Amino acid sequence: GKGGKSLVFLCPNELPFLQVLKARKLPMEGLRTVGSPPPLLASIRAVLRGDRDLLNKSERAYVSTVRGYREHRCEAVFKLGELDLAGLAIAFGMMRLPYMRELLQAGAKAVRRQLVLEGFE
Repeated sequence: GKGGKSLVFLCPNELPFLQVLKARKLPMEGLRTVGSPPPLLASIRAVLRGDRDLLNKSERAYVSTVRGYREHRCEAVFKLGELDLAGLAIAFGMMRLPYMRELLQAGAKAVRRQLVLEGFE
């Protein structure tokens, strides 16, 4: 029940969640992005290659995000089957996929003790 401020990033298919927040009478103001974001993937991966601790945190954050998505109470909006798991892994700067049941259910294949998912390189 404490007050505070948050920044929420939503994908287009998650925009109905705004109605849930409005129903809870949470004050909101929108921000719009202008143009496309700069290409950061190479920079992110370079930083992660040089910092093993940060790489591990990135992997844990990915796992937490996927599991949080799966367990969210607002199942009508946050559908795990619609989440771009490969794109999300790329956004987290991952260099390999963690071994997760959710990835296997999404069609990932185990090849030489690593998971391979279409769209993830």
